[in-house]
Amino acid sequence: MLQLELLHLQQYYNAPAKSLQVLLEKISQRSKPLGETYLPVPTYQFLTGQSIYQKEETKRVAEQKIPFAAHPTFSPRWSSANREPRLSLFWRISLVWVAVTIVWFCIRLAVNEAFGSDYSRSSHIIRAVLTSLVIIPLILFARRFLDRRSWKGLTLSPLQMGWRPLFMGMICWLIPAFIGLGICLAFGWTSITASEPIGNILLLTLGLIFLVFIYEALPEELIFRGYFYRNLAAKFPRWLAVLIQALLFVLWGLANGGPISSDRSLLFFIAALILGVFRVMTGSVWASIGFHLAFQTVAQLFGSVGDQFDITHSQPLTLFAFGILPFAFSPILLKRFYNTTPDWQGREPDDL
Repeated sequence: MLQLELLHLQQYYNAPAKSLQVLLEKISQRSKPLGETYLPVPTYQFLTGQSIYQKEETKRVAEQKIPFAAHPTFSPRWSSANREPRLSLFWRISLVWVAVTIVWFCIRLAVNEAFGSDYSRSSHIIRAVLTSLVIIPLILFARRFLDRRSWKGLTLSPLQMGWRPLFMGMICWLIPAFIGLGICLAFGWTSITASEPIGNILLLTLGLIFLVFIYEALPEELIFRGYFYRNLAAKFPRWLAVLIQALLFVLWGLANGGPISSDRSLLFFIAALILGVFRVMTGSVWASIGFHLAFQTVAQLFGSVGDQFDITHSQPLTLFAFGILPFAFSPILLKRFYNTTPDWQGREPDDL
């Protein structure tokens, strides 16, 4: 790819260049301002790192010439001189953590005032909708004005490209979880009886998938495995970035009004570590969203939120089938699917 782009530059500038440095020096010496310099499409893509046309439009625009600095936020990938100054990592992380904690607290307080503190479907829906409506713009704002970087760096690609890691994240939790469910039923550790018609259960499951996605999976993963990990991994090794975001997740869970206990803190920490591993191994937030979505949907369906089943001896189900087994084996399954070995000592420069 690099040789092809060098060839484009050589042909366009008619220079017997030996290296990219020589070619870039030639660009900088042109009499035209940089914004008025035009490059062929492939060269523009290489130098800016930005896609300027969709796959289906390739033939239509392949012969067009695109302004070298056409994008308003363009900054050459070989230089950070054009970057605007920004707050330090500590203050960016702290401000966003405090902001999202306040958001969750205010939404919970407002909904409790309107609907009462007891669970209801209406309060669940309102919480979910308000959370996504506030958190997504908040992260967009933080990414643009605190990080001075683009949304693309958070690796939350459009769903048409992110469906595969989303599906893999779900499968990696569901396979060991339902194996564990089968073991619990086969050995008589627990028994499950449906208390509602199957049609009602299926309808509720679809509703829970949507609510979990917009209330827990999407906003929480966008914050912790998206924004926080993205910023941390640019400064620290991947393993340390995963560890720090897990600690931030635990602190957020404790500050979010839940019961303070060692068991709950340990669950938050282990879940956040595994979700971070999914983010690193797939390079996409969609994988951690898929894992989170599957875990929370099934847990709520078989718990008090769903209230569709009569369960005796629920502890083996929640602890073994939905906890230990999928948490232990999901990274192994993901490794089988992706067959990648991340450089855990490496960092991820945030140049986008």
